[in-house]
Amino acid sequence: MPPLNSTQGRRFIHQYAVDPADERMMLFPVGNVIYRNTNIEGTNPSNTWTALTQIAAPSNYSVTAMAMSQQNPQHVLYFGASRSGAAPHLYRWENAHTATSGLQEISVPNQAASIYVHGIAVNPLNANEILVAFSNYNIVGLYHSNDGGQNYTAIEGNLTGTSAEPGPSLRAAAILPLNELGENRTVYFVATSVGLFSTTTLNGANTIWEQEAADIIGHVVVEHVVARASDGRVAVGTLGRGMLVGDYNTPTHVDDQPPASLPATFRLQQNYPNPFNPSTSIAFDLPVASRVTLKVYDMSGREVTVLVQQQQMAAGNHRVNFSGRDLASGVYFYHLEATPLQGSTPALVAKKAMSLVK
Repeated sequence: MPPLNSTQGRRFIHQYAVDPADERMMLFPVGNVIYRNTNIEGTNPSNTWTALTQIAAPSNYSVTAMAMSQQNPQHVLYFGASRSGAAPHLYRWENAHTATSGLQEISVPNQAASIYVHGIAVNPLNANEILVAFSNYNIVGLYHSNDGGQNYTAIEGNLTGTSAEPGPSLRAAAILPLNELGENRTVYFVATSVGLFSTTTLNGANTIWEQEAADIIGHVVVEHVVARASDGRVAVGTLGRGMLVGDYNTPTHVDDQPPASLPATFRLQQNYPNPFNPSTSIAFDLPVASRVTLKVYDMSGREVTVLVQQQQMAAGNHRVNFSGRDLASGVYFYHLEATPLQGSTPALVAKKAMSLVK
């Protein structure tokens, strides 16, 4: 399907973009030039590519990141180009399904040489909101724009390292608006060399990123992340653990994993990691469908937060993420009450301690 004679500049992980508004249309970079195919479902799609010579990065550059808008407006392509020994370039191209010109450069100012454009994310509900991930060490690697790349804000926040202790390299990003799930907020994800991180609050250099699914994804390289606004589904591609899929449902990130067989008994597990900073995961098993409440208390018995409030949950293994970002170091207790919805199975009331160390 790729363009004939397209081995030029072919990368181990090669970029391409399919238009969400018309899945017959694909854009494929060959070196620094974008090729377009408006009918990849045709009988011989390899022969129906058009080289768009005006939609190109400078010579000796390679296109290393691509993303297309879904709406508001549709058919907008963003792409980044990288070259060893030179600063990266970013571009925006409107009407990518029909236009042959009109490329607009939107590069982040004052970027150093040999920085690699590793990922671009577009808000699926707003084509003017983007994230750009640059990969290298000892750089500011993550930027946000609300105006289609006219202005940028650095948002790497607590992922930024120092010359003595470099932070992780950044690989990809995703934007997940929760409007279609009934919530007026947006989740931002960044894939890194040490796992997947997220935030719902962008605050420039003070942005706090929290690790997602540390006990499942772990600290492996996450090479790619995508998110679907219609149902909150998030998928990541890792080096070492394959592809993983989960649902971002609530502010507490409740993840329900269908078990191979139902648990035999109620069980509240020790949080992981423990000690933790700033987030940890609390897992529990339900042998039958139950109404669940999960709360966190401090040493004095004061209620700190309610993670789950009288929520009906199916039988199986459940996990809830807890963030201590705004709490002081110390010992905290999480308290679970699970009451079966039917039958005579006794209810579970259990408590465990966990340590927040900052």
